[in-house]
Order: sequence, then structure tokens, then C-alpha cells
Amino acid sequence: MKKLSSRINALAPSLTVSITTRAAERKAAGEDIISLSAGEPDFDTPDHIKQAAIEAIQQGYTKYTAPAGIFELRQAVCARLLKDHGINYSPEQVVITAGAKQAVYFAIRCLCEPGDEFIIPSPYWVTYPELVKLAGGHPVFLPCAAEQNFMPHPAALREAITPRTKALIINHPCNPTGTLYSKEILNQLSEIVIQHDLYVISDEIYEKIIYGGNQFISLAGINAEMQQRTILINGLSKAYAMTGWRVGFLAANPAISKTIANLQAQCTHHPSSISQKAAVTALNEDQSFIKQMVKEFSERRKWVLDFLADIPELPCSVPQGAFYVFPDFSRYYGKKFGSRKIKDSLEMADYLLQEEGVALVPGAAFGNDRCLRISYATSQANLEKGLTRIRSGLKKLK
Repeated sequence: MKKLSSRINALAPSLTVSITTRAAERKAAGEDIISLSAGEPDFDTPDHIKQAAIEAIQQGYTKYTAPAGIFELRQAVCARLLKDHGINYSPEQVVITAGAKQAVYFAIRCLCEPGDEFIIPSPYWVTYPELVKLAGGHPVFLPCAAEQNFMPHPAALREAITPRTKALIINHPCNPTGTLYSKEILNQLSEIVIQHDLYVISDEIYEKIIYGGNQFISLAGINAEMQQRTILINGLSKAYAMTGWRVGFLAANPAISKTIANLQAQCTHHPSSISQKAAVTALNEDQSFIKQMVKEFSERRKWVLDFLADIPELPCSVPQGAFYVFPDFSRYYGKKFGSRKIKDSLEMADYLLQEEGVALVPGAAFGNDRCLRISYATSQANLEKGLTRIRSGLKKLK
């Protein structure tokens, strides 16, 4: 038989999904496994949002919708972006997608010609480079140091740009580091983007999960020129605990949004009509759930950081957003448990899962092999058990 697509076969499997799946399988088999790997809130979708979906079903709202999404949801997105960030979009500039991940892929696919380069600050969300490669482009990584809280350095960005550079992909707050870009950095990045005639794909899925009085600033809101150059990506998965509902969205200049709507029309056509109706309610009605959730995450974050600070040789930057910490385990590399030598983040993650029954995601998945990602989107009881096991496992290494 003839070969399958080389681009598809070249895709690396998601390590975050792989680790979470392995942990779930072992737990289902009766093992005592604590998973600190999942990238989704452990809260339930608020009742008023669920009720909106039930009513949509009862009213027969089960047919096709417009490929760009229902008009009232695109209106709700525009209203939310204006109220929260002062950015003015029209419904024609918004496309509703089956999750933010699909919006990221559509954005990359509509920008990318074969051989185009996309600059990605590292550590990065695992999916960005794979989607760039799938579209025929080349990911170019921009290393960000823990000493600068994983913030991209403008001078390094300038050096990474070549005649083939098409776009910069940013994610703030960042998965896995929780880094929130400062206004100063955003202004500097904007100057470089405009100077070199680039686009920006700005993944803002964690923008409502912010701590310590910090303020989220969207790159699209820096100035009118950046709004034209930015494809703003967001969704309801994280802020509204709606991961399984698969509702994302993007906002962009009309030429881009029209192109992406055409692409979606030929692919999935549109996200679930029922989920879209629920999303209207989520965006338009009571937002107090988000504050309550962020308050709980903030308390967990403090507890986790305090616990990690008491583990020797495990430095950890302070996340300003999202619900992850990204501590540096590299001082334990080269040590052994019996005859087993821990040489990198993959080995460390496997060791902690096998020997201690705690699942973390290796930093190699995010482009930083020194670290492992710990999610605190789980119960306090699980955090206490999981981090105690991590400490125990590290003590055993000699």
C-alpha cells in the first residue's frame, strides 16, 4: 500500500496527553496514583451555563449554524473583549471554533506558506511547534530564562528574525510557566513586529486566571497597528471550566477572519450548536464564578510554592497566571535510585510515576528539559499527597 502522509506521521504525540492517559489507566487498574498533570480546571461548569445548554436542546437548537459561529455568540465575544480589554471588534472579525486549539491551528494554517518560520518563545505549549510543522512551516525557538521569569528578551527576538519569518506565537499567561508578559515587554515586542512586518498569534486562553493584583494586557490592545497584525486566540475552556464543551474563538482583521471562516466551513463547519448557546450565557451573564475559582487557585498556588521552597535544590519561579508551577529538577539529574540513573525530565517523570505514583509532565515536552510541570488544578488533598510523594522520591535519589 502507498505511504500515509509524511507530515501527519511526523507529528509528535502530546506528552501531556500521554502522561495523563497513563496515570488514568493505572488508576483505573486499582493503583494509588495522584495526577498533577492535567491542564484543566477541577471545577464543574456553572449551573446557569449547563441550564442554557439544556434549554437549547429542549428548544430544538440542534441544527447547523453559520461556519463562523452564531451571531449572538460573536456579539458576546466582541462585548467581552471591549469590556475587559478595551479592544473594539465587530462580529464579522470573530470566528467561533471547536476549542482554542483549533483556532491556533486555523490561524497558523492561514498564515503559513511552505518554509515560513514561526518564532515560539520557549518554554512553550506542546502543540505549537507540531501545528507549525503540520502546516509546512518551521518552528524557531526563542529560549527564555528562568532568571527573567521566562520572559522573552526583545534583543533575542530581533536576532531570531530572518527573511522567512512570518509570525510570532505568544502565550500569556503561559503554559507551562505561568509567565504574564509585562506592558513594557509587550510594547517592545510590538515595535519589533511592526518593524519587521510580522503577524502575531496571541494565545490568551488563561487571561482571566491572574494572581497578585497583576493585570493582563492583550497584545492586540497595544495600538491599532497591532490589532491588525494580531490573531487573538481565546476560549471558554479554562475560565468557565468548559474544557469538554469545545468552544474557542479568534478575533482578527477582516481578511484573516474571513479566510479562517472559509477554512472552517470546509473542515468542521462549526462547533456544536448547543455549546455555542451555552457560551452566550457564559460570556453575557454572571462572572462571579471566575473570581471564586481564581481565589481557590491562588490559595493553592501559595501552598504549592511554600511546599516546594522547603525541598532542597528545587528552585521554582513564581507564576503570575494559569494554574501551573514549573520547578527546576535538574540538580537531581545524574543521581540514582538503585541501578536506575535519572538523566533528564523524561526519566524523572517516569521515575516519579513508577516509584511514587505521582504524574507530572516532563519539561522536555515544553522545550525545557530542566523542569517538570506541576498542575495545581486539583484538590488540596491531592496536592498534599502528590507533593509529599515528590519530596519522598527526590530524597531517595543518591
